Order: sequence, then structure tokens, then C-alpha cells
Amino acid sequence: MKPNIPSTIDNDTMQKANTHVLRSTRIERMIYDDLRAQVKTGLDEIEAESTAKLDTFPSLIQDIFLSLYSINPAHYDIDTLTTNTRQFNAEILNYFMNCNQYSNLKSLCEGHELVAYEAVNEFAQHMLEQLEKLLDADAIDELNALERRQSELKAKVIEAMESNDPADADSLLVMAENITENEQQIEKLSRMISRNIRQNKDVIQSAITSAMEKAQETSDIIKSWGNGNSSPVAMQQNTELLHRVQSSQKLRDIIKYLGKYREIFDNARKNSFIYGRGEKYDIVLGNDFTRAISSEYAYLSMPETMPLFVRKVQRKTLKQYRKRERITKGYGDIVICIDESGSMAGGSIAWAKAVALVLLEHARKNNRSCAMVRFTSTDKPVTHIFKKGKYTSDDVFNFAESFLGGGTDFETPLTQAVTLIENEDFENADIVFITDGACRISNEFAESFRDKSKQLKIKVTGIIIGAGTNFSLEPFCEKVYHLNQMNGDSIASDIITSSFGKEI
Repeated sequence: MKPNIPSTIDNDTMQKANTHVLRSTRIERMIYDDLRAQVKTGLDEIEAESTAKLDTFPSLIQDIFLSLYSINPAHYDIDTLTTNTRQFNAEILNYFMNCNQYSNLKSLCEGHELVAYEAVNEFAQHMLEQLEKLLDADAIDELNALERRQSELKAKVIEAMESNDPADADSLLVMAENITENEQQIEKLSRMISRNIRQNKDVIQSAITSAMEKAQETSDIIKSWGNGNSSPVAMQQNTELLHRVQSSQKLRDIIKYLGKYREIFDNARKNSFIYGRGEKYDIVLGNDFTRAISSEYAYLSMPETMPLFVRKVQRKTLKQYRKRERITKGYGDIVICIDESGSMAGGSIAWAKAVALVLLEHARKNNRSCAMVRFTSTDKPVTHIFKKGKYTSDDVFNFAESFLGGGTDFETPLTQAVTLIENEDFENADIVFITDGACRISNEFAESFRDKSKQLKIKVTGIIIGAGTNFSLEPFCEKVYHLNQMNGDSIASDIITSSFGKEI
């Protein structure tokens, strides 16, 4: 009587050699290897330490990278995986790719190798610190031993079945019973290992949260300062940039705003269009239906869609043409006065410098010059002049990372700004004045400054951060924004896309 073998046994089932859960293309493997070679983040040390605990941990890290970077990650058949890959890597990867944060994390990383790599490095570091919680080492060792024994038994069964020797019938029956018993033990151990991982899923969740934060920070850095292409030279530049920004708290504070505001600037460039004899106007969002673009009126053609038009008006999301405004000076150079008194430290100065840096980018793309006048009440203002094509990224970083501290004085920086416009070949320049304090200027100075502004046709835009009041800016500003009355992002967007954004 031929023994009942409990499962289909052939040579294919013996070849469980994949240590990766996800398939990778040659180019994806090359990208990952290049990142490992160029970006020194300590991943080699992490993998060396983790391999002693779990030999498939390096494969898990590469699979996590592929799940974030690849457009359509593809899985290997579960039956082709090694024991540790199937029981541990696949469980972790499955939880990772089905968690609530995965879609947001992937949107940051997909196609952006440096962002994905930094996120993976952070994930690996946190996983390594808590790896023993996830690993039931005794169960995994026992499972591996059973899997090896099972493979040996199946090989012997195949050999015996192919020999067709009646003398092997009894031994086949014994081996079949052993295979069945092993399968039951393997299933039991597999459930134990999976249950242990699920019970400690907070470890994985913590690693995912850290990876999300790192990905967001890296994405913001690249958006704020980096080169968007993927050439080897650009990759090297972005890597160096990443290390510099990550080592500076001031720069890290600025990128919380700068990447977002550069995106507003770039979108404004894409949305601008030519009108009449070449003047540029923008499509903006608002609630003035008298300036709505024609496609928005389509909502009024049917009773069912009329409420959508009303809702757009109420929420100020109606697409409309920017209204033509009086321009005091042509699209010229920019002088930005930034208050660096002690009370501006932290988020206030970071926001101010983010706005200043986007305006600098605007000036650069329009072949214009820009100057930053950093002022307090205790020292002479520090001026950074960025002439057309005559400054480096180090000059920009030096401005961004500097901070004076002290009190507040308005008259000295305004005088300095006028001097720059008059003597430093700043053409058709306007002034942006950013402060968080109320500092009175004398009536004599206010009158003198207004006369000089009229003579030079200077437009001054003021921004008050924090609890200050706008009475101190009205004497010399044509328009004043107040963060107590408007959201900071709204103010930045308005400044970027209006007064200095019409010719972008």
C-alpha cells in the first residue's frame, strides 16, 4: 500500500531561497547600492549588529526601501521565501504597507531615492533598538530546525518514491507521518511568532512614525535647498546639503516653512499667463465672482451644481483672475529688513527668513538683486547683498544661520535700506519690513522717509509677527500684514504671488 504523502512534494518546493519579499529591478538595486556607497548614515553598522540577531534583517531594510521608492512594488510568491523571510520580514513588511501612515510616507518617498533612504535608515535604527521584543528567538531557531528537517525528509521521500522499491514502503510511511507531525509543529510555531509580532506592533509603529518624521524633514530640506534632479553630481550635492542642514537647528527651523513657500512660488510661476501686450497675471483663489474664470460659471448652469458655486464663494476657493493693481515701481530689486531682536528667536525668525529666502529666489529667477538688512537696537545693521549671479550657496547659508539678538530700532535699518537703493545700484527696488515689536519712529523721520520714498518711488510692505500692533509701521508702510489677523501661510502666499510675484 502506498503511503499518503501529506502535501505535493517536488523539486520546486525545495528551492525556498528568496530572502527578499519584494522583487526589485536591476536599476532599483543599483540605486540602492549607490545610496549605500554615497550616503554615510550608519546603515552598515546597523545591519552588521542586526544580522547577529536575524540574518534576514538587511533584506528587510532593502524591501522597506523598495516599498517606498518603487512605483508598483511587486511581491515574490510566499512559497519561495526562506523561513525567516516568510515568518518575520513578510509580517513586518505587511504591517508596514498596510498602516495608516504608509500612503503619506510613500507620497514623500516615491521616486525620491534620498528621501526614501533617509526614512529607511531611521526605520532601521528604531527597529534595531527594539528588535529583541519582536523576535521570539527560541521559536525562530526551533522553526528553522524543523524547516531544515522537513526539507531533508521531503528529499528522502522524493528519492524513495522515484526508486519504486517495495522495501521502502515502511520507511515512506514513517517519513510521511514525520512530515505531517513537523507540519503541525511548524504551523504552531508560525502562529506563535506572528502573535508575538502583533503583540509588539507598537515597536513597528514607533519606527514608522520616526521614519515619517525623517522623510518629511528630508523632503523639506530638498525642496528648500536642494537640486531636484537625480544625477550623480546632484545626488552628491543633495547629500552634502542634507548633512549641513541636519547639523544646524536654525536651518532645520527654517525648512519647516521654506519648502512649502517655494512650492507656492513654483506654482505661481506655472499658473501665470500672458495677457494683452505681454503683461503677466495669475489665477488665484478668492470669492470675487466678478473676476471668476469662465469655467467656474459652469456650476451655475444646472440647479444641482449651483450649491457648489456658492460653497466655493463662501470658502474663498473660486478660481479668479488677479485684479490689475497700481505698481509704484517696476518689477525691481528687493530690500528686506528683518528684525533680529531677542524676541524674534525661534519660530518667528525662522518664518521671517523663509519668506526672505523665497523672495531672494524670486529675485534670482528674474535676474534681479536682493539685500537682507538684519537689525536690532544695539548694533549697526548687518547687510547681506545678493547681486545678480554674484553670490554662492554659502552666502545664503551664512545669512540664514545668523542671528543678532538685542532690542528694536526701526529708523536705522530704514535709513540703511534707502542708502542701498541709492548707492548700491539697486534698480526700482521695494522694501519688505518684518518685525515683531512696536517701536515708534519720530515724526521728523517719518516725514523725511515718506519724501524719500516718493522721490525714489519705493513701496514698503510691512509684516508684524506676534503680539505687536501696526501703529508703528503705518507711518512708513503702504501695506501692513499682521500675523494676529492672518495665517502666516496666507501672508507668505500673498506676498510671494502679489507684490513681488507678478513677473515670475
